[in-house]
Amino acid sequence: MIRSWNATGFKLLLLPAVAAGLWFMAQGDQAVTTEGEPQRQDITRAADKVKMQDADLQTGMITFIRADKVVEKQGRFLTLDDVVIDRADKVHVVARTARYDLKLSRLDVTGHIVLTTPDGMRGDLQSLTWEKASGRAWTDDPVRLTTTDGVITARKAVMQKDMEEISLIGDVYAKMAGDTFRGKFVDGPAAEGR
Repeated sequence: MIRSWNATGFKLLLLPAVAAGLWFMAQGDQAVTTEGEPQRQDITRAADKVKMQDADLQTGMITFIRADKVVEKQGRFLTLDDVVIDRADKVHVVARTARYDLKLSRLDVTGHIVLTTPDGMRGDLQSLTWEKASGRAWTDDPVRLTTTDGVITARKAVMQKDMEEISLIGDVYAKMAGDTFRGKFVDGPAAEGR
């Protein structure tokens, strides 16, 4: 009887020890993160010499985008190098780098940017943010606009209607040709006698 009691007692002592060992092993397999979320893998894809187009179904406007290199990260962000953006007879943009957020439909362009309109105006900018959904664009950096009539500079600019309307803000300075305003604001025979 002593023998059977010792064997039973040993089994009773061994069972909690095995359970505790299994519990500790299971705890060691779980990944611990400080953020409370499982870590996501950064998925990156890249392509060279890319040509894309985007059509606005409401207006029928097509935007053509060319870039020497495009890198997509996390399935959300596109980084474009040496980018050219053409909006059918609206605006032509050449820039060094651009970043497009697919979720927000927002393009952030940096570096030296040259913006050209169909009427010949040229804009020189250092940054530009363009929200596709609203058609609004802006820069908080200095702006220089060159037209056939002269040069206009400002501290920053806001553009509406896909850059058809430009509002210059802060320290606006215009250096225009002498007859620029006469031809646009004064007309008729009375203007000759003034």
